[in-house]
Amino acid sequence: MRNQDDASRTRECSDGAEAIQPKGVRIGDDVKIDDDIVMWTNIQIGSGSRVRARFIGDNVTIGYKVTIGLKCSIGSGVSVGDNTVLGQGCVIGDNVTIGDNVTIGDKVRIGEGSLIDGNIEIGDKTEIGVRASIGYGAEIEGNLFVLDGEVISNWQVVSIINGLRWPPYQNPSLT
Repeated sequence: MRNQDDASRTRECSDGAEAIQPKGVRIGDDVKIDDDIVMWTNIQIGSGSRVRARFIGDNVTIGYKVTIGLKCSIGSGVSVGDNTVLGQGCVIGDNVTIGDNVTIGDKVRIGEGSLIDGNIEIGDKTEIGVRASIGYGAEIEGNLFVLDGEVISNWQVVSIINGLRWPPYQNPSLT
């Protein structure tokens, strides 16, 4: 039997069933959340979002009109900007910041402490290392690896040409 406190935190699931919203979780209007998700505390989900993730850690902010695909895992301390799409099977490490209007493909892994600025496209099966920084408007094609601590400049396109990464990684400490 639910107590009065539980009744004030009840939300309708996508299948019409009721679920108890965990304390410290704030969910905006018109949000759709799959019913098999594990959410920790201090989570905010903006209006109009669709969340199909498997796991969301502590202290996570998800903006307005965000789509999070099936089987995604989002670490603690993550911020996801408005109008952003995370494809299926993404793994987002702790303390990652993802800006507004970002499109992230399927099976992308983003390392702890990384910064993904706004208006960025990241292709499927890309891995972004720990504390990497992807500048505004950059495009990372699929099946690429961005090294730990690497900085991709604003509006830069990183792709594979003739089997090689272009432009090639240049260690800033050697230039």
